[in-house]
Order: sequence, then structure tokens, then C-alpha cells
Amino acid sequence: LFSDSQTLAESLSGCQVLNKEAKGEFIECSRDGCSNKGEKRCATCKMVSYCSKECQIAHWKAGHKKVCKKKVQNPAVASQS
Repeated sequence: LFSDSQTLAESLSGCQVLNKEAKGEFIECSRDGCSNKGEKRCATCKMVSYCSKECQIAHWKAGHKKVCKKKVQNPAVASQS
């Protein structure tokens, strides 16, 4: 899934991890280049947020699909980003 030189933590760069204790805090959309408020979370891992369906699709295609299920299987991975 990852090249020898690419670790899972490196592949998570660009995925802003949501802090469950950060209630009421502004969470930026996880798609690179978007600074809108991310009010929707990834339905699978709940670890990234998006402002729109378009941003979710773009982030998924940009690589979130490669790490999403690994985050669910190993939550400690999310803390490495």
C-alpha cells in the first residue's frame, strides 16, 4: 500500500485530525487549499472534516482513501500526524 520510503504517518500529512475534546473549536476543512469551516466528518474514520461533498471527494481521491480504514483499525496512527 505504501512505498518503502513512505510511512503511514507521512501519508496522513494533510489530514487534519479532529480532537474529540475540541467542542466548539473551529475545525478547518481537511482538503488541501481549503480554509472553510469543516462541519462534516468522514463517515468511516470520523478523523477528518470537510466543508462540502466536493472537498470530501477531492480529499478522498488525493489519498485519504488509502489511510482512512487504517485509522479506524489503529487509532494510534492518527496521533502520529
